[in-house]
Amino acid sequence: MNPLRKLALALAALIFLSAFPYAAFASGISVGGVTVAETPSEKASPEVSPAAAPESEPKYAEYLKSTSEIAFPEGGSVAEKAASLCKDKKSDKQKALAIYNYIAANFTYDTGFADAVRAGRITVYTPDTASILSNKKGVCYDFSALFAAMCRSQGIPAKLCKGYSTRVGGYHAWNAVYLAEDDAWYTLDLTFPCYLGTGKAKSFSKATVDSSKYTATSAA
Repeated sequence: MNPLRKLALALAALIFLSAFPYAAFASGISVGGVTVAETPSEKASPEVSPAAAPESEPKYAEYLKSTSEIAFPEGGSVAEKAASLCKDKKSDKQKALAIYNYIAANFTYDTGFADAVRAGRITVYTPDTASILSNKKGVCYDFSALFAAMCRSQGIPAKLCKGYSTRVGGYHAWNAVYLAEDDAWYTLDLTFPCYLGTGKAKSFSKATVDSSKYTATSAA
């Protein structure tokens, strides 16, 4: 190209850009053989996706976790037994009742262990849910730990409560279970059917107890 013509085109480009800078930056036009790059704020800008909203935790997530005293490792016997008991159940209420009835009908109260605790021969103890399930016997602490573990493994929030009850002398353990379909917590005490041998409850309401007779000092 003629040097004079090239200079003239360059001058014309400068005049155009000074008058309409956004037009050149937006379109990436070529002036005098030189391409004006797209502005970083326009086409050259990578699209930034909005940050994904953090997934909200399930309701009462703290009562769905496996812990040292409420243990249900994935693939372990506790979780597998709960899954077997609940496989045909449609609601959390039906699942909780199935777990309750399994323990109520198949477990016995370990009077020997209870006597050892009362005599002070056992002062430190953490339930082993897998052993409790295997041995099918225990005390209030054991039944409560196992029930909570089995419910939690099925996605049902459950508490292991400790404290006092007007129905029992001395320190005691029992459960509270949350049913999403009712948006409510219910109190259950497996010590009585296991100790008395009364067996299964005919309905979930028959499995529950009067919460006003229980005072929890802790709930795990």
